[in-house]
Amino acid sequence: MNNLYTRTLAALALVALALVAIVTPGPRTLDAQTSRYTVYATSRTTLTTTGRDLAVASSASSALSTLGGVATSRTIAGTALSSDISAATLRSGLSLPAAAPALSTSGRLVYLLADSIGGSDGGAVSSWADGVSGRSAVQATGANQPLYYSGASGEGLNGRAVVRFDGTNDRLVIAGEAALDVTTLTIYIVARGRRNSSAALPASAMLAHRPYDLAASSPYSEWCFWVTSATQLEMRADGTVFGPFTLSSYFDWGTPHLYVLTVGAGGTSLHVDGVRASSSATTSITYNTANLSIGLGGATYTTPSDWWRGDMGAFALFSGAHTSAQRRANEGALCMYYGIACASGDT
Repeated sequence: MNNLYTRTLAALALVALALVAIVTPGPRTLDAQTSRYTVYATSRTTLTTTGRDLAVASSASSALSTLGGVATSRTIAGTALSSDISAATLRSGLSLPAAAPALSTSGRLVYLLADSIGGSDGGAVSSWADGVSGRSAVQATGANQPLYYSGASGEGLNGRAVVRFDGTNDRLVIAGEAALDVTTLTIYIVARGRRNSSAALPASAMLAHRPYDLAASSPYSEWCFWVTSATQLEMRADGTVFGPFTLSSYFDWGTPHLYVLTVGAGGTSLHVDGVRASSSATTSITYNTANLSIGLGGATYTTPSDWWRGDMGAFALFSGAHTSAQRRANEGALCMYYGIACASGDT
């Protein structure tokens, strides 16, 4: 009994000594722990303060050089950190995808990409070809041919090539055929409107359209992207008007945008940079006159008119209405390629 009692006391003593060793560190251990805590607390305070200063400075457009003593000689895309940096400047210093955007192949009828043209900057464009379908947008008359500018020219869309329409008489035409008279469709256009030399804006201009007839009878277009005035953009599908929209919201001059028109069983919708701008109950297009040509940069009536002034980077026409998932995938590819800020997830 006494031995058991003695052994129990000894065991308790050992436990007590162990606990004392754990909770009472030696001077060096305590100093290290204190040091680590001090560094952590200081870093946390500094990080929090710097983050708060950054947010405040950003909202006040303060120079980045005032934060943490960043030297003004440091630059992004060639612009000093002491200056506010625009999105365009930042994009110019980034690498955009080298490969052309691979859009859906199902139902693809026409896919024109300005980067596929090539040639010298300022050269006339007599043919803009789709290497897959074999279809082309053409113009045989030299005086009516738009111009080509490469991405490296400084005239392109965020470093990508464009076809430039002068707003006077430039126009390209895709020959009409039964295969292009699709009752349900999806159209993608990457474009940027431009003012003329006197900063004036056009009163009426067709970015792209398929006419109702050749006599310019109402409703004028089976489908179209039409700048109706200096301040409005209008869409039509089967004679139904979308908009008009104010240019500052959906067609501000000088800024590239991605426009997507979808006509199908779910109705008709217009998306601009991934955002739904408008919709209607129109579910299909009934063509008044078969096999009429599609015009880019101007109307394809017997008497040409409605000349559009601006740059076009891409035009694509698909048979059938793309699903939200298909549209978002194509929007993402085009927006990434052209450096356009697009929303994602919009239905």
